[in-house]
Order: sequence, then C-alpha cells, then structure tokens
Amino acid sequence: MQSVANEAMRVDGFCPHVYRPQSPQILLGIDPRNLPQIALERSQKARDRKGRKIRKDAPLLLAGVISVGSESDVNFREFLKSSIDFLRRKYGINLMSAVLHLDEEHPHIHFYVIPSVTDGCFAMSEIHDGIRARNECKGGYSKKAHAYKQAMREFQDSYYEDVGSKLGLTRLGPRVQRLTRKKWKAQQKQAQAFIQQHRKLNKQRRELTRDEAVLAIEKQAIKQQESELTTVTGASFFSNKHEKKNEYLKKQLNKLQQHNSDLSSELDEKQQGITKLHREMKLLKQEHQAYQNKFDAMSYKLELKDQFIQQLKLKTGNRYEEKYTRNQQCTYQP
Repeated sequence: MQSVANEAMRVDGFCPHVYRPQSPQILLGIDPRNLPQIALERSQKARDRKGRKIRKDAPLLLAGVISVGSESDVNFREFLKSSIDFLRRKYGINLMSAVLHLDEEHPHIHFYVIPSVTDGCFAMSEIHDGIRARNECKGGYSKKAHAYKQAMREFQDSYYEDVGSKLGLTRLGPRVQRLTRKKWKAQQKQAQAFIQQHRKLNKQRRELTRDEAVLAIEKQAIKQQESELTTVTGASFFSNKHEKKNEYLKKQLNKLQQHNSDLSSELDEKQQGITKLHREMKLLKQEHQAYQNKFDAMSYKLELKDQFIQQLKLKTGNRYEEKYTRNQQCTYQP
C-alpha cells in the first residue's frame, strides 16, 4: 500500500516509468501516503463477516484509475467534476482521496477507498463490486469468476452512463473493438454529435418550461382581473352617473380578454413545441440505445472469438503432445 501511495505522490524512486515526474494535484481528501496507516488501524480493530481477525494478506485498500485520452477534445474541467461527483455518489464517506496526474501520456485520476468499520466488521465487499458479487455467488470457482467479471463490467457501464455518455465519450476503445483509426474517429464524432444535440434539446426544454410557467402565472392574473371586473360590473357602482367609467372598464375587460386569448394561443404553441421535443428526445434515446447495443454485440463477438482461439490453442497443444508421445514410443520400442 505504501508503494502505491508513494508512486501516486511521485516520491523519488517510486515512479521510474515517468520521464519527468511532476507534483500531483490532490483533488479530494487527504494525502494518499497517510492511507496505509488508516487502513491498518481500521482492520486491526475489526473482524471479518465470520467474526475472525482480518488476515495479514487480506486486501485493505481499493485503488482505481479514471483516464481520458490526451487527444480527446472533451471539456477537461467537466470531466474532472463529473468523475469526482460519480466517485462521491458511489463510495460516500469511504472515498478517502483523489489525485490528478498530468505528467504521463494521458491525464488521469487516481482514487482510493477504504472500507469503514460497521458493527465491528471490516470487509472489502462493502466497497468493491466484484468482491461483493463473488462472495454472494453460490456456485463454484467458474461461476464466482464470472460473477466477479460481470460486476466489474456493470461498474464500468455505470460510469459510462453517468459520466462518459454525457461528455460525448465512447464506451469501448479502438483496440478492444479492433477498429481502424478512421472508424474510431467516426464513432467519436457520432458520440460528440449526440451529446451536443442532447444539450441543445435540454436547453430548449428548460426555456420552454420557464416560458410555460410565466404564461401560467399571467393567465392566472388575467383570470383574477376578470373576476374582479365581473364583480364590479354587477355592483351598484355602474349607474348612469358613472357611464364613462363603466365604458372604460368594459374596454379594459375586452383588452384583457384579448390578451388572455393571445397568451392561450402562445401557450398552445409552446406546448406543441414541448411535445415535439419529447418525441425527439425519445428518438435520440432509442438511437443511443441502438448504438450501445452495437457496442455490446461487438464486445460479445470478440469475447467468443478469443474463446475460440484459446480452444484452438488447446487442441493444437493436445495434438502435438499426442504426436510427440507416439514418436517416443516408436523410437524406444524394443
């Protein structure tokens, strides 16, 4: 743990992979070099879920990395803010530190999480999705391994849904998808176009909602004025003695009624615009889902291909071993 923390804080001798180390920026929490002592103190005061002492080789600290490509044109400040907000929602008080590195090929955030001591228990499954899924799985080793991997995929999906998709980033990189640079750029362009359109529609929707609220207030005020004028009309105030004022108030009433009619028409137009925006948002969500489904299908296809390659390697190895055994038998046969 101390080595990991020292590397994060660019301590001399712990970052030989960095050409010119620069001082990191602590975005959140405390200096990571203080975390190992905190993790040890918590684990020594607690027990595991079965009431036993925490093993000496048990994991005590969760460390993760969130990066963005150096060639990306994403708003970097928004990337940092959205990522930190995601970590806060995800880990709460267990999020101990977040550090920014800008001295490597791609900018990235290191984050560190330590389980809290709850009812005397200290467990990594409290903060680690994969470990929790593996512990809850009732099957054998294979099923537990699958549950672990699936939980970590879902963790990455949740980050993409909360942060990446809203910044115009794609879920999978070009290497994973076996894409050419041209195709990868096309995917990035499509994702950026989607997020720009999404932001534009959200802005229009907020403006229409504000206009709708203003119109509703004005409409209520007109109704109130109509009610007051109607009350005045039926009163003894309107006698022959006050014909001029009566005429004036009637004109005011007609004017307000016309204004009310105009506002109602405008409100209807705004409402139609909101309905149209709802339809466009629905279509955009469908397109986005189709795009995500395409990524998932491609990922699954690649996974099947890798499994097939492994099976071929295994079969080839078995055939070679069988042939080698037959040759040995022929060579040493008396």
